[in-house]
This record gives sequence, C-alpha cells and structure tokens, in this order.
Amino acid sequence: MPASYSLQEIAQHIGGELQGDANAIITSMGTLEGATSGQMSFLTSSKYKKAMSNTKATAVILKEIDAEFCSTNKIIHTDPYVGFAKAAQLLDSTPSPETGISESARIHSSANISSNASIAAGVIIERNVKIGKNAIIGANTVIGEAVQIGDDVHLRANVTIYHRVVLGNRVSIHSGTVVGSDGFGYANDKGVWVKIPQTGTVVVGDDCEIGANTCIDRGALDNTIIGNDVIIDNLVQIAHNVTIGEHSCICGGTGIAGSSNIGRYVV
Repeated sequence: MPASYSLQEIAQHIGGELQGDANAIITSMGTLEGATSGQMSFLTSSKYKKAMSNTKATAVILKEIDAEFCSTNKIIHTDPYVGFAKAAQLLDSTPSPETGISESARIHSSANISSNASIAAGVIIERNVKIGKNAIIGANTVIGEAVQIGDDVHLRANVTIYHRVVLGNRVSIHSGTVVGSDGFGYANDKGVWVKIPQTGTVVVGDDCEIGANTCIDRGALDNTIIGNDVIIDNLVQIAHNVTIGEHSCICGGTGIAGSSNIGRYVV
C-alpha cells in the first residue's frame, strides 16, 4: 500500500502553514497540470499561476504571495521547492530492499558487518571490511579489502568499491559506479609508459549521493577527498587527488582533472 498522510501531518513535516482541510489525505505528488485528487503539487514561480488555477490537486505548496490565486488546499512555505522535496521524501514509493544476508553473498570471515545490515545476492566482501548499522548492499556489488562503510549507507546493485576506500554515514551510491579505481598516473620513459602505483585512496564524507556510472579515482599518494553533503550526478569522472568541498554539486557529464581543488558550495 502506498504511504498516505493528512495535510496537517505533511505541513508539520515540511515546516509550512496549512490553509484548508487539515484532514485531507495525500498519497503522492504530482505536477500542477497532471495531479489528481489525493495528490499534492507545488508552485515555485508565479509564471505557472495559470496552471495552478486549473489544477485538480488536493493541495499545493506555494509562497504566501501566491496563496490568493489557489482555490484548493494550500501549504504556505518560504521555499516551495524545498517543501516539495521534503514532502516527496515522506511519500516516497521506492520499494524497500530485502533485509538480511543472502546465502549467495561471499563474505570473508574477517569482515566486520553490523548485525542489521542487508547484503543482497552475489555480493563479494573481501578481507577486513567494516560495514556499519543499517547499511544496504545491492546485488553483485564488490567491496574490496579494508573498505570502511559507515551507518545507513545504501549501495545499489553492481557498485564496485576498491580497497581501503572510506564511505561516511548516509552515503548513497547508484548502480555501475566505481569508487577507488586507479588514477591515471604514468611516467614516460623514452616513449614507454611506466605505471605509477596509486597508493592513496578515496574518502567520501557523510550525506553524499553519487549517481550511476560515475568513476572516482583513488589518489596517487595522498587521498581523493569528497566532502560532506556533496551530490554527484551520473557519468562523472573525478580523477586522482581531487578535493571537493562540502555541500558542492557536480552535474552529469563533468570531468575533473587530477589534483583539482574545488571549494565549498560550488556547483
């Protein structure tokens, strides 16, 4: 059954002021144009007021300045897009993964795994790995030697985490991503490439989300550092020894060259 909440519960959750039927039930989010009864929408710009006048949504999240143009229930919020994001989290219908440890997972005896972690089929966990509370490891994911994974981490299917990588708490990584692969380090000896071992690692801070098919290289000597609350889109390449400061956003298709230093709150 989908989640459902009263408008009063949603208003309290997102920190908004309710105007209308506190007991109206919301089961999902929708656009102003496409929403139906039982759905909630949002208005972020006054230029969409025409769509709001015809909406069939049970409620709309909007700014106080736009409230007079809304004929249905409304939640007044200083930032309707943030309000939408918080309400959407509450109503999220993404299926929950199975709990427990699959019999087909291969886990080294030296691994230290929290008793309530979930390990899906085909997962490989190598020596001296540490996995924290409530972690979810998706099918066919590979976790290399001495990796440290914090609490409430979610690795989707087919993620690869190389040796000694450190993931903080509440990190989310999507399918196909590789963290800790070798940086592109070579010396040229009279026309012949000589590989430089990449002996650093990757350290990912708390509350980061990394999209699908992204590659983050380990450091050559020092570490590649991803700060707290960094969001990284799909198909991003982050080379060795890069530092990305807290609360930054890296959009899809970006390539960041080795040893680049990106500050805090950068997009």
